[in-house]
Amino acid sequence: MENADLIDEYLNWKNGMVSISPEWEKNTKNLLYRFTTFLPAPPLECSTDNVLQAFKEIRQSKEYKPNYKRQIVSSAKSYAKWLGKKNPNIDSLEIDQVKLPQAQWKTKKPEDMLTVEEVQRVIQAARNSRDKAIIAMLYDGSNRPIEILRLQWKDLIADSHGYYFITDAKTRKERRIRLTTASIPYIDQWRAEHPDPSPDQYIFCNINATEKGIRPMTIDNVQRMLKLIKNKTGIHKLKASIFRSSRITHDVASGVELPYIMKKNWGTLTTKMIDVYTNLDANYLDEVALRNAGMERTLEFKEQQVYRLEPPVCPICHKVNLLGSKYCAECRHPLTNDAQQEVVNTGDQIRQLLVENPQAQAVFMQLLKELNIQNV
Repeated sequence: MENADLIDEYLNWKNGMVSISPEWEKNTKNLLYRFTTFLPAPPLECSTDNVLQAFKEIRQSKEYKPNYKRQIVSSAKSYAKWLGKKNPNIDSLEIDQVKLPQAQWKTKKPEDMLTVEEVQRVIQAARNSRDKAIIAMLYDGSNRPIEILRLQWKDLIADSHGYYFITDAKTRKERRIRLTTASIPYIDQWRAEHPDPSPDQYIFCNINATEKGIRPMTIDNVQRMLKLIKNKTGIHKLKASIFRSSRITHDVASGVELPYIMKKNWGTLTTKMIDVYTNLDANYLDEVALRNAGMERTLEFKEQQVYRLEPPVCPICHKVNLLGSKYCAECRHPLTNDAQQEVVNTGDQIRQLLVENPQAQAVFMQLLKELNIQNV
């Protein structure tokens, strides 16, 4: 039997024993293919010693990181025990005693986290409204990619505050993810441009219609998109998983209540994962120590400790605008100091033109007259 057929048979058996997701099945298949490259012969011709030798070589491999080694051995261990039913040369009981490689839970450092300014740069560097919405949702909800890629429009519940959705992805525990102004404007913009924003359509899909119709985006699509942005911005730590740990770190640093953070991200109040995902730097520790001691902090130091992604809100019409907006999309009121200065400079230029050019003054007065007539 071909290796691919044997793996498919195992996965069919596994799916009959327990409920597995398509994402888990795809990942496990890749891990098992990787495992079989360490075997000296086809799996049905191998012995227990061959399997144990493969595990040894995986543990000693310099090519893989500790957590990936653990994933390979974990998947291969279950697979080898199943093979023991078909191959009498593999002792399932002996395979069952194999210990998994030690997990490296703390894989990220404070310098690996995105700053709020970097998150803003990444969003603005995205090519289209769909990609901007994906990035904004990944950060705003501290979401895993799987949690938003499987969402359909009917899953996004609108209320007077904006949007929220319920997910049990990865944790198998229902979690309520409230989206805020950090992502709502981008979702609205993408919905307006979505090829078919009907309730049963995936929120994130291909932009242009194809012969196969509308297809949901995959994690591979997201990774390729982020690779382009990484090259464009020079933010080399950029990857799909970094938004989650960055947002959790920002929330902890901002003093957001830990029960909320734990329930939102893991669906429980007893998780130890808060320590895994939070990566506070020395500046945060210094800032808190100085602030609580009532000691003086420089303005530059204070400005470094900004952990909230806040889109500009128009002071006139109160519309929440996209990050980086210079003027309100609703009423065109200037939102930044530079924009306000542009308005002043433009006004000065117009006044100077009217003073120096009587013909332009006559045209301007005629326009005002016509506008007054229209408003009567």
